[in-house]
Order: sequence, then C-alpha cells, then structure tokens
Amino acid sequence: MKYLIYIITINDNIYIGSTLNLKKRFETHKKMYNKKSTRKLYECICLNGGWHNIKYEIIEELDCESTVEARIREEYWRCFYNANMNTRKAHVTEEELKERVKEKNDRNNPINNPKRDQTTIFCNCGGHYLTFNEKYHLKTKMHNNFLNSYLNNI
Repeated sequence: MKYLIYIITINDNIYIGSTLNLKKRFETHKKMYNKKSTRKLYECICLNGGWHNIKYEIIEELDCESTVEARIREEYWRCFYNANMNTRKAHVTEEELKERVKEKNDRNNPINNPKRDQTTIFCNCGGHYLTFNEKYHLKTKMHNNFLNSYLNNI
C-alpha cells in the first residue's frame, strides 16, 4: 500500500499526518474544521484566517505492508519536526502502552489515590454509590425523587 506522510504548517505551527488517500483525508480535516472541533489543528486554522491560509506538502511516500509501519514513520517525522499541533503520538510501542496502563492503574488504585476510595455508601434514597461517585449519585433520578418527596412531606 502506498502511504503519504504530509505536513501542514500554519505560521510556526506544525501538524504531521499520514494517509492512503490525501484528498479524502483533507476532506475529513475540513469537515472537522467546519464542525468547530477543539483539536489544536482546527483551532489554529480558525485563529489564523481559515482553511485557505494553511500550507501543506507531502514529505514522504511509503510502500508499507501495514498501517503500523506508516504510523511508525509518521511518528518519526512528528518528532523530527517537533510537531506542536498533533495531540497524540502516531505510534506507541508496546513498552509505552504497558507503561500507560500501569500509570492509569496506579492512578485508579485507592492506595495511591485517595480520591478513588472504594467505600460503598448507602443513601437514604435507597441507592448506593462508591465514595468517589457521590456527585453523580446526587444527580440521579432516584435521589432527586427521594428529595422531592421528602421536601413535599415537610
């Protein structure tokens, strides 16, 4: 498959992408821009006069067996140009992925993060929730019905 790695520049801002079909990919970029997406690329386009003010060029054409190969190469170019409008890496190694999962698990572990306390609270409304979910429980229909009936009986 023939992948294209492209660069979009807006003033000093850089975005790196890859695609099999450049025309289709740019149509998707334009749709996201028109939907007022909050991603850095589309905000930058908006702040700098719109879509007609961007510059782009193909920086590499690749014959790849898989999308993974193209993403690895895209990641190379993203780092090479220090692309500041890409919101995430194009490719993550297995080691990086394992580290991300470990960090997420550590954040969610109540021992490491007291905000993730797993204590079950039983509410007067008849419902129950974990300590860190209290604000969501207080907005539930069950809880609000209980409050309304309680207030009506006072």
